Amino acid sequence: MKLLRPFSSLFALIITGCVGNMNPTGGNSTPNYPYFITTEPLIVKKVPVPIGSKLVYEEQFFKEGKQDHKLKEDKLTTIEFPEGKELIWGGVPIKSIYKFFNSEMHGYTVTADFSKLSED
Repeated sequence: MKLLRPFSSLFALIITGCVGNMNPTGGNSTPNYPYFITTEPLIVKKVPVPIGSKLVYEEQFFKEGKQDHKLKEDKLTTIEFPEGKELIWGGVPIKSIYKFFNSEMHGYTVTADFSKLSED
């Protein structure tokens, strides 16, 4: 029994070292996704997008952070509308549109700003 104790300590040390390195981005950092801020009104994915909207794209090789031009629409993941220029959809102001994916659904979800609706 005493012979196994050094091995169990060594095993615990190896497991701890492996688990500690499981996050390849280093802690809580997030990728610097490429994005573009619109400089003129556009139609993106059949949605009218006003000036100042932020278009966020999937990670791409050699592209990160702010871009000088919009990228391919098939790589678009998020549309964030500027404050005060929300998209009105079904009478509800929409602040952003996000692409989502899971094994059963493909599509988009919206973030509504219900605080801007009248109480009635």
